[in-house]
Amino acid sequence: MSKSPAAPQQKRKTPKQSRSQQMRRDLLAGATRVLHGSGAAGFSTNRVAEATGVSIGSLYQYYPNKGALLSDLHAVQATEVFEQLRVVLKDSRLAPRERLMRVILGAFAAQAAGTEHHTALRNAGVPNEHALPMTEFTTHVEHEFSQFFAEALPKRAAEAPVLAAFTVEVVFGLLGRMAENPARDWCILAEHSAHLLVAHAGFDPG
Repeated sequence: MSKSPAAPQQKRKTPKQSRSQQMRRDLLAGATRVLHGSGAAGFSTNRVAEATGVSIGSLYQYYPNKGALLSDLHAVQATEVFEQLRVVLKDSRLAPRERLMRVILGAFAAQAAGTEHHTALRNAGVPNEHALPMTEFTTHVEHEFSQFFAEALPKRAAEAPVLAAFTVEVVFGLLGRMAENPARDWCILAEHSAHLLVAHAGFDPG
């Protein structure tokens, strides 16, 4: 009998949770539109609220300041980018070497596309290393790379976690520097970095 009152309570909470999740998605979509339309210099919570069609008070119920909003957007977009790259990493139609090259270059390309976002984070006083829950995200990325290396290099399967950690550390480190200095031409460095990491893993030259 103690269970019967709990069922209606759970049902009442579900619509609220659904609305809350939808509002978060709407605010993040609004933030993206403002970044694309006004750039980092024109980014503000007032403009995001206007672009989303909500009051500034409603926005502040979810995000206390623009730094929190930009950080959440960064976390969501980083996850989405990696999921896209993860598809490439697992694409067995491509040679392992080609997969790794495409993923590394894809990460640099995604970072370059997010220049305004990273500038807005800096303007909001959010250090790059604090813009994402890096421990959890890095662990997830390293796990996927470790699986990739173990399957692609079965003779070095025992080294897969180390290869994965090294690859992720190098790429994330360079992406962090890229976020801090977006004006630098990163194309050549991205290409060289990809080739060096592929060679370090032991793949045959393509």
